[in-house]
Parts: sequence; structure tokens; C-alpha cells
Amino acid sequence: MPAELQQEAALYGLDLSAHAPRRFDPETIARADLVIGMERSHLREIVLADPPSFKKTFTLREMIRRGGQTGPRREDQTLVDWLGHLSDGRRHSELLGSSPLDDIPDPVGGSSKEYRTMLTELATATQTLHSLIWP
Repeated sequence: MPAELQQEAALYGLDLSAHAPRRFDPETIARADLVIGMERSHLREIVLADPPSFKKTFTLREMIRRGGQTGPRREDQTLVDWLGHLSDGRRHSELLGSSPLDDIPDPVGGSSKEYRTMLTELATATQTLHSLIWP
């Protein structure tokens, strides 16, 4: 874990010293209700490993954008139903390439400022996502 990332994360009250990135496990993906990636490339790998996961697998930016268009999950609506609604009209071809609209760049090897920018976006995005899923 880069020291710059750990220092910037500490400003958000996060201790990443024990965090270790790991490869996903297709069985875990199959059991998950929701899968969120930072880039389309992450989604492609997941959907290739577990094709039925497409309806529950989004980039964080995409999920917020679609949730903003369709509206927050209703109290009487299950997460699975809401995600299905978010997936309406999606095509697998939307996972091809990269997208400045969908991808949050990974600043691996970058400066503290780049990590701070990413963490600021993640903090804001996760708060927005929380308000969409649990209004």
C-alpha cells in the first residue's frame, strides 16, 4: 500500500495499513447482491467470470448517474428490484473501452494530491450512493 495513499486516507479517518488488494472470487461475486467497481475494466473481468452478475455490477459513477435518473430505492422496493430497474436498457457493449464518465482513475504510483482527489471523489460518491440506496 503506497505511503501517500495511507497518509491521505488517514485524513478521512481510514487506516489502510492492513489493506491488501486481492483478486475477486467468482463464487463471492455470484453471492453478492451488489458489485461496485471503479473502472469499466473491473466490471468486464467480473461479468466475464460470472455473466449473470451484469445486472448487479456497476462502476460507482455509473450507479450514481443511473440512480439519479431513476430515483432512489423506495422503502417497499428490494435492492435486487431497484438494481434491476437501474439495469434497464444497459448493454454489455457499454463495458467496452474506458469512459471518463464512468471510470474513477486509479492513481497507483501517483502523488499525494492524486490520491487525495480520488479519495475526495470516493467520499462524496459513497455518500450519494448511500442516499440513493437508503433514502
